[in-house]
Amino acid sequence: MARQSRRRRGRFEAQVNMNLTSLIDVVFILLIAFMIVAPALKHGLDVDLAKVEGGEPLNPERPVTVVITHEPGETESRLYLEDDELDLDDLRRRLEGQVNANPGLSVLIEAEAIVPTEMTLRVLSLIMDVGVVNYGFVTEPAEQETP
Repeated sequence: MARQSRRRRGRFEAQVNMNLTSLIDVVFILLIAFMIVAPALKHGLDVDLAKVEGGEPLNPERPVTVVITHEPGETESRLYLEDDELDLDDLRRRLEGQVNANPGLSVLIEAEAIVPTEMTLRVLSLIMDVGVVNYGFVTEPAEQETP
């Protein structure tokens, strides 16, 4: 009887190779999922930014974003501070509170290309009045024409 148990062990040897096909499939599916989800993680507002040439990127540690949108046919533009819709007075109060808490506050302005210049300048003036010294506009690079 002892001999038969030895024979059985000899037939079932451990396999040295490993099948990685299923692992590669899972990694590939996760990569595709992240590629689809990542663009939607920024924020909920879809803004058609102005296209400009040049400029230097503002690279603050934790900027506050002011978004200005304008629907064709509407008379007033809409203001958002970190996805909260506000008017100019509320924006001033919120920014003053944040500047008092953090004097080195950086503000990014995302204005749609069709926003009236007057509204953009009013927001910029407000930002400067509350004491923000680090501010900039978020734009997209201008498309280069190929000859």
